[in-house]
Amino acid sequence: MIVSAGTFDPTWEFMHSFDPTWESVHRSREWARELEYWFLDVLRRRFDGQVTIKLAGQDVLDLGCGGGAIAATLAAAKLRVHAIDGSEAAVSLTRRRLAEAGLTADVRVLDAAHILESFGPESMDWVIDNACLQCCTPEAQRDIVSQIRRVLRPGGWVYSRLVGAGSWGDGLGRRIAGGCYADIPEGPAAGMGTTTFLDRDAVLALWDWLEFCGNRIVQDHRMVSEDTYSAPADPTGLRPERGGAQRWWMEWIVEGRKRADG
Repeated sequence: MIVSAGTFDPTWEFMHSFDPTWESVHRSREWARELEYWFLDVLRRRFDGQVTIKLAGQDVLDLGCGGGAIAATLAAAKLRVHAIDGSEAAVSLTRRRLAEAGLTADVRVLDAAHILESFGPESMDWVIDNACLQCCTPEAQRDIVSQIRRVLRPGGWVYSRLVGAGSWGDGLGRRIAGGCYADIPEGPAAGMGTTTFLDRDAVLALWDWLEFCGNRIVQDHRMVSEDTYSAPADPTGLRPERGGAQRWWMEWIVEGRKRADG
């Protein structure tokens, strides 16, 4: 189901997984103004560096496109980009960014829980989850991942970035289920609605149908400053780097492909 501009209402029944907090977030700041060239490295690792030649014309679904940095990067690499977000503000930002760059893509206001009915089975070569699923409840994550499996063509690729258990904010706020919390009062997830923190076993269970690259998932961890995340964000979503005590923030990076028999 697609919502046209001007009709967005996050309380509508079909918004099963989208947290309406993100509408406010995207209306108050613009994320990542530059193209996400780093993301092309993810694709190059799969295709020997020949991104434009070997990926041109492939279909890629960008879940939770936000301000459109990744969607624009992929469109510039000549992929057929399908970008969705539950936030009307995010979709408007993405469409504007593409138009300014002279790029085209299919950009929709759409809850990620409706990708199968909207795009159909075996319609995508890639699905990109750049921290979209981590903003969903565990139940919604499982539903969306099952749909990702069906919309991918055999041999299709997944890139997923999820926040790790034990990261700053885990256990804080209002617990919804498992490692899922809302109204987290501090850290990178503060003011971002729902966040689900996952351990390695939970990530492997979520993506148990994928053939992981190198038979593993990657743990990306870093320390973040307490003072940085106690400072207000500027309109770009960035916060000034400051000193102060350091806190742990860890993410899981999943790269894998759908098995030919999957």
